[in-house]
Amino acid sequence: MRAVHTRPVIGLSAGFALLALLARIVGLGVAAWIVGIACVVIMNVMLATVTERTREIGIRKSLGARSTDIMMQFLTETAVMSALGGMIGVAVAYAFAMIVSATTPVPMQVSLTAVISALCASTAVGVFFGVYPARSAASLHLLAALRQEV
Repeated sequence: MRAVHTRPVIGLSAGFALLALLARIVGLGVAAWIVGIACVVIMNVMLATVTERTREIGIRKSLGARSTDIMMQFLTETAVMSALGGMIGVAVAYAFAMIVSATTPVPMQVSLTAVISALCASTAVGVFFGVYPARSAASLHLLAALRQEV
């Protein structure tokens, strides 16, 4: 009689666990790309805003605004813009979860902790990447800003 060599068979639950792990890794990679793109977009939008509003910054400085006032103005705008983006993202995720839950047997929920975490993270990322444009706005020289063409 001949010896039969068999391959070890991965159990079904181990296969599902491996698939779930792969889905998480891919999901984290996609999320990292989206956050990276959002960071670049926020910084570029705020740099364009600073460039467009150079004359306004000069007028504010000539009326007595300090550099910290101008920096806080631009950081506030960045925080509001990124928080609104986070709210839109939460709304889209909630709608997606409701559609999946209604059309498939897969139960999906959006927890309050996830919503608060997403809003805090989006605002923090916006403020972090808005510091450079805000600092460049605050450091504009008064005469150079006022000389800027409209």
